[in-house]
Amino acid sequence: MKDNKLDFSNMDIEDILNLDFDIEVSTKSVEYLKDIEEIENKITEVDRKKVLNSKVPYTEYFESEEELIETLKLIVPEKVGKHIQGFAFVKGFSKTVREGRELSKKQVTQCKRIASQIKLAYLEECKRQLGYIL
Repeated sequence: MKDNKLDFSNMDIEDILNLDFDIEVSTKSVEYLKDIEEIENKITEVDRKKVLNSKVPYTEYFESEEELIETLKLIVPEKVGKHIQGFAFVKGFSKTVREGRELSKKQVTQCKRIASQIKLAYLEECKRQLGYIL
């Protein structure tokens, strides 16, 4: 495995302080979907992906970890249905991020494992926001 550590041993302190690192931060915000047909189509898409392949990577549902976490913020923990597989995890993770706390590395890994269910809980919340679910 290649060692990707940075080596500053041949630089003086002024050069190090003047380094400019390009850090990309995702600025994409997640919002509730407002079109019921689009929501239903997305639910069908998630269901099909899960049926056709049991090991679907989280990137099939979310573009990044940040989007996954931003989506969790939109899920109302008290309203996650028991039919969502891993609903206790979804509720707990959603509650954590809605309270402004960060998920641990292990929690983020678990979120990736249940990404399809997080997506379904989010889509149901979109339907709830539109008044289709009480």
